[in-house]
Amino acid sequence: MHHNPSRRCARVACKNSEAISKRTASDASKVHKVRQVESLRDNQKSSEGKMAYRNKTFVSFDGDNDIHYYWLMRAWKQNDHSNFNFFDAHDINTALDTSQELTIKRRLRERLNNAKVVVSLIGESTRYLYKFVRWELEQALSMDLPIIGVNLNQKRCQDIERCPPVLRNELVVHVSFQAAILQHALENWPRQFVDIRNRRQIGPYYYSDETYRNLGL
Repeated sequence: MHHNPSRRCARVACKNSEAISKRTASDASKVHKVRQVESLRDNQKSSEGKMAYRNKTFVSFDGDNDIHYYWLMRAWKQNDHSNFNFFDAHDINTALDTSQELTIKRRLRERLNNAKVVVSLIGESTRYLYKFVRWELEQALSMDLPIIGVNLNQKRCQDIERCPPVLRNELVVHVSFQAAILQHALENWPRQFVDIRNRRQIGPYYYSDETYRNLGL
């Protein structure tokens, strides 16, 4: 059998072209994968950065009647060396005109933007407060922030009579006004909130009697 040199060269050139094409495709695939990994890493860093930035506790309460409960929480922080980190959201009763109200709400919104969790102190008159307290809770809900409803009458589940209407059907955990259970909720509810929300469940939650017993309550 005779070999045609020109055909042999053509076959070699064809194989070389195929090899180059495969290498080019492989390199492009590697570049694409590297870019995907870098993109995922950047997104993760961005998400972690946002979580690190949102590390405060926003406390919403009736500034006229329940501020002493807020100061008691501050005392818990100082005495127990806990990781409570409060925003004092209330110097609100000085709002006498529309411009001042808008200024206060803008500042409150800035504080909510830094919050990881919202604590709502639920007292006898909380459900009737619309100007700021209800507005704060509506903002927290719209921002998808975890909310802890703290019953100042020591009830361990949702108090349907005192709970602000805007929270009654929402994914909120309700606890009594006691340092240990509030600390437990602050440490655990943000993660639990995300897990429950991802299962598309809504409505009020509360901790079991066993949880309270384990905390010495």
